Amino acid sequence: MSDAKPETQPRVLCQPDGIRVWRGYRSKTFVDNRTGFDEKIKSIFVPHTAQQMFPLGLQSYFPALLPDSRVMKSTDGRNDAFLILPDEIALVVYPSKQMYDQAVTSSVAGRAYSMLHWPMFSSGEAPIPKSLSGPPVPWKENWEFDEPLTLVNNAIDWQTGTTEAILLPRHFEHSDSDYRYQITECITSWLKDDHSQIDGSVLAVNPTYLLYWEHREAKLEKQSLVHKLKAFMGPPYLHNMSKVANVPPAFSEKDNGVEMAIGDVLDVRLLASAIGS
Repeated sequence: MSDAKPETQPRVLCQPDGIRVWRGYRSKTFVDNRTGFDEKIKSIFVPHTAQQMFPLGLQSYFPALLPDSRVMKSTDGRNDAFLILPDEIALVVYPSKQMYDQAVTSSVAGRAYSMLHWPMFSSGEAPIPKSLSGPPVPWKENWEFDEPLTLVNNAIDWQTGTTEAILLPRHFEHSDSDYRYQITECITSWLKDDHSQIDGSVLAVNPTYLLYWEHREAKLEKQSLVHKLKAFMGPPYLHNMSKVANVPPAFSEKDNGVEMAIGDVLDVRLLASAIGS
């Protein structure tokens, strides 16, 4: 058979409300087996997301594995695993909220895909934090922790240009109020400046870390919010631009998944079925 070629489903501009910001903590099953968790992410979870969900309307998918952040915390006289930061993050982009809802609830494939998460990810198994996924809402100065925010409300194709992700830990010498104040001042100042070259901008702030996704046409851009964020947060825990990773169609033979090193941000794309014999 001839080689597979890039998928040909129509590209459409995606509204911010079609985005899901995923922050996944591994479940207790994998808390002592990070290697096994990473292997299943690469060999099953990431490629299956592409194979299952692109045909249902998924337009762009940017997963990344973060370094292990586990520490041991004493609880009732015993040691429990406490994950400070997520193990896997992703920006999952559908054209609209309506199309996202339709993809994950109105088909057996979408419902089955949703169920795939919970053997691997924590749904709130104390002391492991709950894995989070949600759409960004428009920026507001009275923002809430863990509520994703969109700073630029454009409809765009995230597969064009450059997508960059950065996760920065909080400096814990700052109080909660100082932490919130610095972030709010940073975003407010950036929005007042010329940021016309940035057409996609999604932020999620946790009490422990800040996650930011940015899309622009230029690879390097002086208008990027990343420069301002790095000025007052801790050293980046993850900071990378996306790179394309092609996934073969479902039911392909010799499908070993994706190559995905810690810190890589993948732009996962689905190949069309091979044609001819």
